[in-house]
Amino acid sequence: MTAYIKRNKFFFLLTVLTSIIASLGYVFMAVLLQQLLDIAMGKNIHQFMRIVIFSIGYFALLGIFLYLQSLFSKKVICRIMCQIRSDVFRGIIDHNVEDFAKKNTADYISVITNDVKMLEDHFLLPLFELVQHTVIFISSFVLMIYFDTVVTICVIAAIAVMFLIPSLMGGRLEKRQNLFSLKLENFTSSLKDILSGFEIIKSYSMKKYIIQRFDEENTQTINSKYNVDKFLALNEGGVRLPFPYGSDSGFIFICLFHHHRTYNSRYFIGNGTSKQ
Repeated sequence: MTAYIKRNKFFFLLTVLTSIIASLGYVFMAVLLQQLLDIAMGKNIHQFMRIVIFSIGYFALLGIFLYLQSLFSKKVICRIMCQIRSDVFRGIIDHNVEDFAKKNTADYISVITNDVKMLEDHFLLPLFELVQHTVIFISSFVLMIYFDTVVTICVIAAIAVMFLIPSLMGGRLEKRQNLFSLKLENFTSSLKDILSGFEIIKSYSMKKYIIQRFDEENTQTINSKYNVDKFLALNEGGVRLPFPYGSDSGFIFICLFHHHRTYNSRYFIGNGTSKQ
């Protein structure tokens, strides 16, 4: 996969760069929210209007970078998928007749279609998500320490849980994904055999039997996919538990909590001074 990334390094670097900028934009959106709250509490209408105008421009610029990040990531993924399929097809064509006959034609079709698609879903897309989440995590962590050390310690404990859950489920998830890949291969092979014998099916009135066979293969393949999806759902649910609305929502919570503590401290000090 490294070779394909190097062949598309221009679009790959653009995707990483826009992902970093967009991720930083998400984090500093929480800082902007805190500034907005502070100005609103101070009831300074001129500063409030300035921060509102700045916020509009900020969100517009963030939207542009989010669009570019999505566009470049889709571009580089499409290019890599096209190159992988071409290389796999060339590798199949380079087989001699004897080696080619060792596998069913449907197996080759499954590799070019299903396996390459799984490579996109389970490697390329998570790779760009990892870049975004890493940037968000590092920048959020630095700012969280700046705002509130106590809550940051709680967040670190929550993040430890986030990393623990995937490590516990990784082995079983991999086995189920491999089983699903095998089921897809068998399903494609079975479907090809059925359609290749269409004339025989019609000649010997095998329609009922073939439909039953197809339904069984289809159900087994879907059940295998659902077994993978159940583990993915459990994994994603555990990872998202500390931050149910995204990693940036955790930092927004920190800012709001810090603002709440700061406001209560000022209120307490102000009341104590007035009583004296």
